[in-house]
Amino acid sequence: MNIETWFNTNRQYSDEGQIVHAKNEDGVITFADVTRNVYGQINQDDYATDWSIASASVFQALVMKHYDRNWFYPSIEAYHYLLYCQTKEEI
Repeated sequence: MNIETWFNTNRQYSDEGQIVHAKNEDGVITFADVTRNVYGQINQDDYATDWSIASASVFQALVMKHYDRNWFYPSIEAYHYLLYCQTKEEI
């Protein structure tokens, strides 16, 4: 299942809250926190999580669960996704 979304956690890291973009593409979850300039990837097979049945709201919750626990790794692909999402936010 491929999905791409963005959401505001409403955590007070800025006046706008905390904007996070996330996508699931071919079994790799990539996220970009454009507010805090944090990015990373989560392997779908990691941590025994069944991402394939996740609704949009569950997908967001799973991304934040992994993000908050540092269950992700940096990658050049995730960095490029951050830059892409920052550009989208400026438009």
